[in-house]
Amino acid sequence: METAATVAVGENAYQPMKIVLSLTNYFYTILYPIILTIMRRLLNFMIIAALATAVASCNKAQDNNGRQEASATSQEETAEASTATESMVVEINQDELTKAVGDLTQPTWTNAGKRPVVIDFNATWCGPCQKLKPVLNKLAAQYKGKVDFYSVDVDENQALASALGINAIPHVLVAPVGKKPQAIQGFDSAEDFASQLAACLK
Repeated sequence: METAATVAVGENAYQPMKIVLSLTNYFYTILYPIILTIMRRLLNFMIIAALATAVASCNKAQDNNGRQEASATSQEETAEASTATESMVVEINQDELTKAVGDLTQPTWTNAGKRPVVIDFNATWCGPCQKLKPVLNKLAAQYKGKVDFYSVDVDENQALASALGINAIPHVLVAPVGKKPQAIQGFDSAEDFASQLAACLK
């Protein structure tokens, strides 16, 4: 009887351990893979969400930068258009030019005006002439009040162009007050032209 009772007590003592082992086995064989799969999917979702947020932020920043650059470009274009519209280069014919600076057809002509003059002989069909125009506009603004800039269309003033021996355009005459003119022929670049003009005005 004692032996049977002892055996019975021993078996009952192992029951909780068996339950724990059974639950542990159940957890690792069934629940753990499920939980691990859920966690992996959740982690992947969080990574994708973070990447999507980062991409959206970058796109928004680029869009803002693009808008700012477009706005700045638009303002610059507007300013340039305004400058072109308010050009300080005066379109002039032979008679008006003679009144302003004297008779250029005279061999001994010197600038009789109050300020140095820059006279651009050009034509509407001349490509280099059209490229030179905005450069002259900027220089006219730069020398405002110090140098007078004039534009002469050779097609409308053929007699003057012929008398001056102008057979290629653009042809720019630069004459300080009381001095004979110097010529700048052709147009390569804004920097080169500005440098030549500054040298002629000295």
